[in-house]
Amino acid sequence: MPTQTACAVIRDDDGRVLMTQREDYEVWCLPGGHVEDGEALATAAEREVREETGLRVEITHLVGIYSRPTWRTGIHSACFAGRATGGQLCGQPEEVVDLRFFDPERLPDDVFAGHELIVRDALAGVRGTTAILDSKWPFTSDLSTEAIYAMRDASGLSRRDFYVQHFGPTGSTSLRRTTT
Repeated sequence: MPTQTACAVIRDDDGRVLMTQREDYEVWCLPGGHVEDGEALATAAEREVREETGLRVEITHLVGIYSRPTWRTGIHSACFAGRATGGQLCGQPEEVVDLRFFDPERLPDDVFAGHELIVRDALAGVRGTTAILDSKWPFTSDLSTEAIYAMRDASGLSRRDFYVQHFGPTGSTSLRRTTT
């Protein structure tokens, strides 16, 4: 069964974009994660932002649905735009190494596959797009996350270098729109 995730592009009053540095691969990404059973997509995005960053947010609109049909059994991400309404910036220790707001013209060099494209869409005012992120899953679909992490830890590579070796250079994902 395909995986459903939700993420959010959150901007501060200066227009900077909130990103978190993932613990598992030490690359930067939008705050987000898996949608829980019985949970609405926008609610999942709000919850994930709160859990990972400490900020309460209000979702303002759907940017789009971004699909990776060739990743494992398929991953479909609902990506929203929103704004902070409260809380205090504080990373979730087991998932987030660092977090901060970035000037959208100066995002970090090492961004999770496809997230730069999502940020660009959100900043351009895109609403309700559907798109396929053209990147291939580098492992067999039955390989568990734990097994991949064991390979990462035994590889002798940094977490980021392991990511780049298997998923390609950050920012290298191409996008194929299915609607505008």
